[in-house]
Amino acid sequence: FFVERKYLMYNDFVIVGPAEDPAGIKGLASAAEALRKIQTAQAAFVSRSDQSGTHKKEQRLWEAAGLSPKG
Repeated sequence: FFVERKYLMYNDFVIVGPAEDPAGIKGLASAAEALRKIQTAQAAFVSRSDQSGTHKKEQRLWEAAGLSPKG
């Protein structure tokens, strides 16, 4: 049983891309807004697509943005 719970580890998720920033997402604080702009710009997006925890989190982010990625 736990008396005092302490966080030991955490994950950060980042979206990286070319310096040209074709979708115009540099500096955005919202993953949902960034994903919407990526899809609107039809910019390339590379996914792990391996059903890992990271991939599942990515899928939840797309869903939270109200989007369904294709490809």
